[in-house]
Amino acid sequence: MTTERLTGLALTRSERIIVIALSYIFGAPVLYKNIKKLFAFVKHTTEETRRQLDDQDRIRDRGEHAEALLRDLEELRDGLQDRDQAQAEG
Repeated sequence: MTTERLTGLALTRSERIIVIALSYIFGAPVLYKNIKKLFAFVKHTTEETRRQLDDQDRIRDRGEHAEALLRDLEELRDGLQDRDQAQAEG
């Protein structure tokens, strides 16, 4: 590109300010829309992550509860077997 072609682009300070202001006026809505979409995506992802973590916690709690019940049942069975053996011997 030669400098003769660029001479038409020489703008005064006030013209540059107007060009920049217009670019902001036309660019701001597009930028706002994209940022809004980004925040909506982040919010949705955060909510989904929290939901999945809550589900995992619930599943872990149920598993721990089931293990505790099984331990209690085994202790009860062992206690009954011991009692039955003591009665059979006695």
